[in-house]
Amino acid sequence: MNPHILKLSPEAHHEWKAFSQTVEIGLRDGGRFENTKGWGGKLPGAAARIAGLLHCADNPKKPWAFPVSLETMKNALDIAAVFSGHALIAFDSMGADKGLNGARKVLNWIKSNGESVFKKRDCFNALKGSFPRMAALDEPFKILMERNYIKEDTQQTGGRPSVICHVNPAVLGGK
Repeated sequence: MNPHILKLSPEAHHEWKAFSQTVEIGLRDGGRFENTKGWGGKLPGAAARIAGLLHCADNPKKPWAFPVSLETMKNALDIAAVFSGHALIAFDSMGADKGLNGARKVLNWIKSNGESVFKKRDCFNALKGSFPRMAALDEPFKILMERNYIKEDTQQTGGRPSVICHVNPAVLGGK
């Protein structure tokens, strides 16, 4: 049996290329696929394979005889968009990004605490069950600072300096 190559129509290729570029942007820091780069990087190829499968299902006799249509590609990209949303939810619930999960816990504590200024040590003491050492708060705090939820300052004391955090008023419902 000789292998056959499926080709995309120019319109289908254009649509796939736009999807691929959107995914590429999502792989950047801060993008949708930032924490699932390995999986996200394979998404455009998976979408092309889905288009090929749909094309073969619609044209079972000789699918290689004509190119994959724009409509078939759009259907494949719709499927890829749906399962990418589900995959991101699954990765999130599996704790694929521990720093982000930690940042959510800290943010929830900040909101329930309701204070516009707090010490990092107070947060650590309140969340000891989630963070065994102070250093475990570094990544979650970094994420919250990058996203402008908090700003850190240091306050000199007689011993070690204290880390003081200022909460963005929008986090607490202010403007």
